[in-house]
Amino acid sequence: MSTRLIIKPIAIFTALLPFTAIANNSNDNSPQTTDVTGECLSDSVHVDSGINFSPLDANQPLSISADRVAGDHESELSFSGQVKISRGPHRLSADDATLNRAKQQLGASGNVHYQSPSVEVHSSSLSADADASIIVMTDSEYQVVNNPTHGSAQNIEIRQNDQKFILEEGSFTTCPKGDESWVMNADRIELDGETEWGEAHNSVIRLGDVPVLWLPYMTFPLSDKRKSGLLFPSISNSSRNGLDIKQPYYWNIAPNVDATLTPRYIANSGTQIGAEVRYLRAEQSNQFNLEYLDSDDELQSSDERYLYRWLHLGRFNDNVRSFVEYTEVSDDNYFNDLGSDVASETDNRLERVAQLTFLSEQLDSNLTVTDFEIFGNTPDVYRQLPRVDFTYRLPYFSDLFDAKLYGEYNRFEHSDSELVTANRYHIEPSVVYNWHSPAADFEAEAKIYQTYFDQDDPTENFDSSVSRTLPSLRLYGQLNFERSVNLFGNDYTQRLEPQIQYLLVGHQQQDDIALYDTVALREDFYGLYRDRRFSGLDRIADTNQITIGATTRLFNSANKETLRFSFGQIFYFDESKIIEQLSGRKVEDTSAFATALDTYFDDYSIHAEYRYNFERSATEASNILLNYSPGERKLIQLSYRYSPEPLNFTNASGDPLDSREVNQLGSVVSWPLYDRYQLVASHYRDTELERSVETLAGIQYQSCCWAVRLVYQRNLNTNFPEGDGTTADRDAYDSGIALQFELKGLGGNRDTSGHRTMIDESIFGYRKNYYLNN
Repeated sequence: MSTRLIIKPIAIFTALLPFTAIANNSNDNSPQTTDVTGECLSDSVHVDSGINFSPLDANQPLSISADRVAGDHESELSFSGQVKISRGPHRLSADDATLNRAKQQLGASGNVHYQSPSVEVHSSSLSADADASIIVMTDSEYQVVNNPTHGSAQNIEIRQNDQKFILEEGSFTTCPKGDESWVMNADRIELDGETEWGEAHNSVIRLGDVPVLWLPYMTFPLSDKRKSGLLFPSISNSSRNGLDIKQPYYWNIAPNVDATLTPRYIANSGTQIGAEVRYLRAEQSNQFNLEYLDSDDELQSSDERYLYRWLHLGRFNDNVRSFVEYTEVSDDNYFNDLGSDVASETDNRLERVAQLTFLSEQLDSNLTVTDFEIFGNTPDVYRQLPRVDFTYRLPYFSDLFDAKLYGEYNRFEHSDSELVTANRYHIEPSVVYNWHSPAADFEAEAKIYQTYFDQDDPTENFDSSVSRTLPSLRLYGQLNFERSVNLFGNDYTQRLEPQIQYLLVGHQQQDDIALYDTVALREDFYGLYRDRRFSGLDRIADTNQITIGATTRLFNSANKETLRFSFGQIFYFDESKIIEQLSGRKVEDTSAFATALDTYFDDYSIHAEYRYNFERSATEASNILLNYSPGERKLIQLSYRYSPEPLNFTNASGDPLDSREVNQLGSVVSWPLYDRYQLVASHYRDTELERSVETLAGIQYQSCCWAVRLVYQRNLNTNFPEGDGTTADRDAYDSGIALQFELKGLGGNRDTSGHRTMIDESIFGYRKNYYLNN
């Protein structure tokens, strides 16, 4: 016959149960089993210890039941035979137990099973001391509830006062039972519920039964909290650098300040020191990067190589914001040779910007300083030191009319003292009439470009003072038609939007103005309806033109746009004198015929653009991106791009339309092989030069608790000329192999599928198609 004893609240069971108390209205006092199987958790679930310590509610009664009970109720009681002890949601079962009320001690032996809302422990014996708030269990196995984290220990000690779970001669793994692919064994493992960090002394990490790493001391996270310590190393090998090892150390200086120090060993170059410091306040954030290599053994010169960077974002109040990005490198080939997270190795310049912004309902203004560091033989550009711009929106005086005033001031300076420098002042008032209805839209805009140049030209080729006034008129109209259609057995709503625009801009001689920031704008379909041909204000092209085009869209039954196709062309009534002066050729009567296509049907999507010049019977630009993605880890992408777009206009070039042709094929594949293997590959080829630009191939094995990735990459080097104008003695291609290893549950990469990590190793990366919205 079972004996059941109800004891009023005492302190003894508080020490026994240091884990989080969870409300439980059940009257069932039998031990509960934790549902943790050998199956993997979902990729979207973050695996951590799940241990969260907090005191038990002492007002809950202690319930003990057993087959037999003996002893003095006021001093010591002995229980035997199916002993069950509970307090709230906490459970303890054993063959035998003793309760000493005088000494505030509890002991249990024989098939001891303890369960709380956070952890479940099986052990041979248990002793608890309420005064010291300590529990000790021997020959134990533990399992975190609703989490694969588990292990065993010769002794488990639970400390209520400092909220620690201590394993002596213990093990720890986040693999599910039955698939312990990795296990950490240590003389002592401490899981701290207050700091949410774990630490291990004299630990050995094993893969299967093979020891792969010994550490005298290590710490690991039990949550997302930060703590100083070593991060996972990065190991790779390439033809340029040889063996490349990075070992970052994270320093948690303060809650709002941290640093990552990264010693880096490069076999062919030497030892580099890197540091990243982050400083966060309520109104601003700052990041400082430093990389330093005393000398590069791979190069003949023994000059030091370095990088430093400052990135700042500030928001002082609702109206004032600030931004700074300043990067300095020691030489043009720094990124190409050593690589960095700061910039891409394919960049041919670094832009340095400092900006102060004021925003309000009627006035927006920016104070900007822009500088550049140019690499190789790339033509130098003008610096804007400074630029001040503003937009003032007049209060609404009509539902149909809007009026605003735009202005800017620029100070242009150049590194070449023989080139002209200037101050540019510009004011641009405009009035817009808007009329909108479901069936049609109409917009009329009138503006005046008023610009004044104060130029200082050592060569006296340009006037020192130039004033330019140009009027502009733009009329835009659009009709909207809709109908219901059935395509491929599905119902859609088709919308047809014919568009027409008339643009008139006056002419004034402008060859007495130097070129400071003039760049030809992209002439795609959307560019057909712009009112300017160039960025900057040095050249404003005169024109008398009309643009005719149309857009058709398909919306599915959920009113989501699944297709958009646009086409259009400009017809010129008069020849543009400015364009003819810049290009050196007769201006054509029409622009290129431009089209644009975007689709998104189920797992397929397409983005395509095409421009064809009928007068010259030539393709001006084309690109297409085909995307097939039937699942999260499944992706096939094919791309082609052809573009002879002009880069800029420059007085120093013999051809004003200095251009660079791009003719490139690309492909990206990411596909799971069986359940645990993932294949990733990408390849880009320049069809004009008939050479590979980049090749990447990677394979990953991933289980529930660990992953290994092997990535091979071969890419074309940039190889800028050195400072003396000679070409650096470098291989045309750099090839390398990288091995990445991850133990899940010990920090590291949060990319649980892994394939995006491998794709991002590519210079080009993965670019999603344009997703259409309403």
